[in-house]
Amino acid sequence: KSDSQEKTERDLLKDIVVSFILAGMDTTSAALTWFFWLLSTHRGMEAKILKEISDIREEALGLDETKEMVYLHAVI
Repeated sequence: KSDSQEKTERDLLKDIVVSFILAGMDTTSAALTWFFWLLSTHRGMEAKILKEISDIREEALGLDETKEMVYLHAVI
């Protein structure tokens, strides 16, 4: 392959990867927006999540503690 063909293929691959990243950011932000909106309209769910966090929380939340948050996982 010539240098120009390799550059074109690299540019194409880079464009595809950037498109996937940007599409992922859009869907994640849309999902989180809906999550927080629904949470704000269902105060009972918010209270249960806060209780679950306060029951588990010691000083700081780490990965192991978040794995114990069954209700939060279900809500998300």
